[in-house]
Order: sequence, then C-alpha cells, then structure tokens
Amino acid sequence: MLTLEQIRDVTFRKAKFGGYMPEDVNDFIDEVLASYESLLQNNAELVRKLEILAKKVEEYREDEESIRTAVLSAQKLGDA
Repeated sequence: MLTLEQIRDVTFRKAKFGGYMPEDVNDFIDEVLASYESLLQNNAELVRKLEILAKKVEEYREDEESIRTAVLSAQKLGDA
C-alpha cells in the first residue's frame, strides 16, 4: 500500500515528445493524496470505534455470565 509520502513525493519522467502536462499530473496527485488521507482518517476512526464496541461486547459477556450464575442460584434456591 502506498504511503502518503510516496504519493506526495512521486515524480514522473518527462516525455521527449508530447506526454502529460505536469500541472495535470500534479493536480491529480493532490486529489489522490487528499482522498487517501481521508480514507486513512476514516479507517483510524473505524478502528477506534471497533475497539470500543469490542470492549462493550466483552463487558456484556461478563454481565451475561453473572446473570446466568444468579439465575441458576435462584433456581436451585427455588427448588430447595
């Protein structure tokens, strides 16, 4: 995967005849860089949210086990 620095620092050889206008290439690279930067920020935010959700799921699992134990104890007490 390309890094932001690789995109920012890319250079192209000049064509002897014709070729692409350097300004157009640079403008496109700037657009790609902005899009890539946005994707990286979105990815970081999603990873952060995923970590929060994973922690919550773990908390719920621990609570579930406590509730299950309490219900079993109540059933045993009710049976006795």
